[in-house]
Amino acid sequence: MKITENELDFSHVNDKISHLTKAEIVELINKYYAGEKVTRLIKDYKVKVPTSRLIFTFPKKLTDTHCFYCRTKMVQDWTSLHGYNQGESISYCPKCGHQDAPNCQCENCKRIKEESLKQELQRRKELIFKQVEY
Repeated sequence: MKITENELDFSHVNDKISHLTKAEIVELINKYYAGEKVTRLIKDYKVKVPTSRLIFTFPKKLTDTHCFYCRTKMVQDWTSLHGYNQGESISYCPKCGHQDAPNCQCENCKRIKEESLKQELQRRKELIFKQVEY
């Protein structure tokens, strides 16, 4: 995996790596995913975090998808090479919090689910009322 500047959301750079240039941040991420020792990277790039927290300082990954609601480009968190959050992370909107997942709990999805439940409840009430009239 080779990351480029265009694939990162630099709008919110973590304070722990704010002393690095964009090119240095990209280089740090690429070295991390190439398997270089985290302790070495922390030392070389002067990042003051525990080894287990380094990936949380990386800018979010931009995805190719846009939010269904606000059309903002979706982002993803980084996954650890060795830790508890290995695997693919869920895309989410940095603006409204919408997640690209069926169990999304953003305000828009909650509102739509609530409206859908109200409609279903109304439909059932009408069905029961029709049966009672006969």
